[in-house]
Amino acid sequence: QCAYSTVIQCRGWLPDAVGGVAWVAFDNPGQSPRIPVFAGTSDLPDAFKIDGQLRYDENAAVWPFRRANKLATVRWGDTRGEMTDARRHFTDKGFAEMPYVESRYAQILEAEGADAASRFLTGYTADFAGAAMQRWTELGLRFWSRFARGF
Repeated sequence: QCAYSTVIQCRGWLPDAVGGVAWVAFDNPGQSPRIPVFAGTSDLPDAFKIDGQLRYDENAAVWPFRRANKLATVRWGDTRGEMTDARRHFTDKGFAEMPYVESRYAQILEAEGADAASRFLTGYTADFAGAAMQRWTELGLRFWSRFARGF
């Protein structure tokens, strides 16, 4: 079992704020998307700050992933494709958006300063996390409905 996992990406040719990225996944790292948290992020989404390890709390970031992942595992043959597609969507999204995030960070840094640039990174992480949690919430609901009459 796994509560969360990280992959740390260090890119020394970029400013530290966007060169360091922690790609965080909650619950099963093989089923959950990785959410980019840039070194220049000044705060984390509120859901990341709620401990959902010992009890269910729908406000904790871990639970949308844990619920969908557990339900998917029960009928992996029926759910594997959906899980793989959803995870791939967020992997592709993260990598495709990296050049934009790096460029936009530099623009904001130059025009508005470090605090504004940090707020941009913080907002980007929150938006990415929110989209991932929403997708896994939808997957969990879909699987629960699909298997309501038995697993």
